[in-house]
This record gives sequence, C-alpha cells and structure tokens, in this order.
Amino acid sequence: MRSHSSGGRRSKCCGIRVNLIPLLSACVIFMLIFYVWCITQFQWGEERPHSLFRQEKRINAKLDQTAPGSQTTTFLPHLESLPPVQERLPTTTLISKPSLMTTSLDPTQAPITTTHEPTRAPTTTILKSTRPPTTTTVPTTPAPKTTTIEPTRAKTTFKVESTRAAPTNFSSSKPESTAPFIPPKAPEALPTSSALVSPNGSNFTHPGHVELSSLEAWQAYLEASKSDVTSGPLFLLFLCDKDSATGLHWSTLCDQAEASVYSTFSSVVGSNTSYRLVTLRVGSEASFNDTNPFKADFDLRLHAVPCLMRYSRNSQGYGETDFVLEGVNAADTGLLEYAFHQGNNLVHKSVETVSDFATLKRMMRLFEDSQPTYLLFISGTWPQNQRMWCIYCRYREAVVEYAFHKYAAPDAKLIKVRVAALPAEWNEHNPFKKFDVPFIPYLQIVHLDLFEYVFYQPYRGHLDDVETLKAVFERDAFYAAQDEETVPGIP
Repeated sequence: MRSHSSGGRRSKCCGIRVNLIPLLSACVIFMLIFYVWCITQFQWGEERPHSLFRQEKRINAKLDQTAPGSQTTTFLPHLESLPPVQERLPTTTLISKPSLMTTSLDPTQAPITTTHEPTRAPTTTILKSTRPPTTTTVPTTPAPKTTTIEPTRAKTTFKVESTRAAPTNFSSSKPESTAPFIPPKAPEALPTSSALVSPNGSNFTHPGHVELSSLEAWQAYLEASKSDVTSGPLFLLFLCDKDSATGLHWSTLCDQAEASVYSTFSSVVGSNTSYRLVTLRVGSEASFNDTNPFKADFDLRLHAVPCLMRYSRNSQGYGETDFVLEGVNAADTGLLEYAFHQGNNLVHKSVETVSDFATLKRMMRLFEDSQPTYLLFISGTWPQNQRMWCIYCRYREAVVEYAFHKYAAPDAKLIKVRVAALPAEWNEHNPFKKFDVPFIPYLQIVHLDLFEYVFYQPYRGHLDDVETLKAVFERDAFYAAQDEETVPGIP
C-alpha cells in the first residue's frame, strides 16, 4: 500500500510537481524589486526628462577631472572677454564716393584675437564657395591665444546633424578670469585728416550709398555725419577687396552678396534718402586676419565677410548693431528684405525675453502645450552697446526670428532666454544648465509627454539654416492646425 504525505498532493505543471506558494511568493518579490528599480529612474519634482544629454554630462565629468591648461573638448560657446578700453583711430575728413562692390566668404575662418581682452577673442569666419551655399563654417582648430590668462578649457567643436552640406561648429574657451567688470570709456571726438579713397569702386549708385576702405574712413564718416546718425536707418555692408589683376573678389561669396544687397536695397528703399548704406572694404585676403581693425573694434566686432548689419549710436557714443547677417545669409533675398524693412514686412508673432531662471521655471510649470512653444537660449549683452558677447548668438538671432515670424503657427510663441549677463557667468554652475543646454545658441521645442511632464525636444539642425528652421516651424504649425480641427474650440 502506498503512503501519502499529510500535506496532500502537490499540483502539477507540465508534468512537474510544484508548490504554488513559493512560486507566487517569488513572483511578488520580483515585482517589488522591479517597482523599486522603476522609482529610482525618475527624478521626482522635475518638469523634464532627466537624461536627454547623458553624453554631455559624462563629458563634463571628464572635464572636471582635467587639469587646467590641458586640451579637452567642451560644449561651451565662444566666449568673449570683458570689453577693452575704447580707443578710436585717427580719422579723415573727405570721403570719396563709391564705384564697384562685391562680396565673398571663405570656408576657412581665422579667429578674432585682440591684445586688449583678458581671454581669447572671438573667432572670425571667412567663407568661400562657388555653389549656392547654405552653411557657415567656423574654425575647427583652436584660436591662437594672445593674453596672459590661460583658459581652463580648450576650444571645442560640436557637430550637429543636419541636411546642410557642411556642419557648423560651436567652439569656445571657458573664461577663467573673475576680475571685476570695468566698462570701456566712451569714444571721444575724432580728429580729421585726409580722405581715404577705396580702390574697389562700385557701379551701384544711390543717394544714401557710400563706399569706404578702412576703419579710419568709417570713423571719419561718423564724425562728419554725427547729427544724421539717428535721422534714419543706417546699414553697413562688409565686403572683401578685389584682386587688382583680375578685378574679382578674393572670396567668391562676396560677389553673390554684393549683387543681392544692392538689388534688394534699391527695391525696398527706392529713392528714400533717409536710408543709408555704407560699404566697408575689409582689405586683402592676407590682411583679413586676427589684427584686422574691423575685427577688433568693440562696436562692430566683425566675424566674417560678407556681412550686413544695422548700425545706430546710443547716448553714450557707442554703436549698437542688430539685424546681423553673415555668409550665405547676407545674400538671401528674404533675409535682406526682412533686415531693410527692419522686421516690419512680416506679421510678428509672440516673442518674449527672459533672463531670470525662476521666471522661466514658473512659465514651464504653467505650460499646457496649447500652442507651439520654442526656447531660444542666447547670451546676454554688453551694457555699453547691447551687443551679445556670444558671437554665434549674435549672427543667428535674426535668422531664427525671421524664420519664426514667417513660417511658425499664428499662435506660436518664441521665448528668448538670456543665460548670462557676462561670459564668466556661463559655466557649469549656471542655473539654465538644468534645462540640458550644452551650448549657446540653442533651440528647444517644448511639449508635454504622456505623463504630463514637460519635455524639451532639442533642435538638431543649424540655427543659421533658414530651410531647416522652416521645415520645423511648418511641421509644428501643421500639427497645431490638425489638433484645432480635431477638437474645435479647444486650443
């Protein structure tokens, strides 16, 4: 006779006797462990995903372990040092009027350096191209250091994926100086001397057009027309010189920009004499280097040719510039019309400027994803002339605003976030780093995910590429219109 245990029969599973109580207990323990693991993956109280840029954080960790002076990579923008004491060059009296003008850019760009600044000066881009360009190239090698203060981080290059032919590099050195900010003195009245005549005559004729060949001639023009500087819009067009043997610009992109600027200026301005256009020749290819006076000037701070900007003087005597276009964008008809119309030819959408971290955080807490919203992180400005100390921010702001006003949804909102008033404040302790901003300028698209958390989608294109910006803004406008049709009356 068989004997049976007092506990009764065990259940069978696939022919194997199992005890259900230990099996169920093991399942419960496993689920608890998995639940605890899931909890540890979230950053409670945050309004965003915590690991959009884990790679950047790992690189920053490596940078923190690197000894000062060693060569490493970083994602900081090109930072400009504190402004030097303003010293104007001697001026001239007579200004000869123009004759021919052309424009160009070179894909190789020499960095801007000046002995007046405590840290490495901004880089200079010279672009040269024979095809319809769509990109601006910045230096891929570190700029020469001309100051006694060594940066803690070497110049960097950050490659962003895009449909453009050539990538734009973001490079910078981290300023180490913490000296108190000493503003430069306002420029004094300039003495006049003999006229400097441009050897590169232009066939373009307009009552408000003048062509000059040097910084001294430009300063003399300002002194001669000091009372007229605020009388109407004044635009500056920087072009390279022409080869005396061939009669062509040493940078072919200047040819395209010259023709586009003159044609657009004539069509927009017409015979209006209150508009003025000054063409400034930067010199030969050999002279357009780190010591070029247009690059070292505190107000102009030329970065590349061709370049167009609007110029005005404030009450302190400093020159303020905006609507800055360089490279291929200086030959874009749409951007040129936007600049010459001073932005009034497009229907403006909502644009706000925020410089306080607490204010931006509060705005994101109240965010409802009812309209396309974009965050453009840029640098602050020098208090004397309101020029942004980040050279790349300065040359991309007008392009982003133009594409936003022209292609974004009617109810879209652009929030310009000024991350730091001075270069020294843009470091690893900057509060805006919590928004996963590895460099500036930087564009993010704000959304709510399925769990109602604010999600910051990074823009992966080039901020000076109108076509890529157009595709992003039109895509968001299309989906916003579809949502409005699906749920009418609910934004």
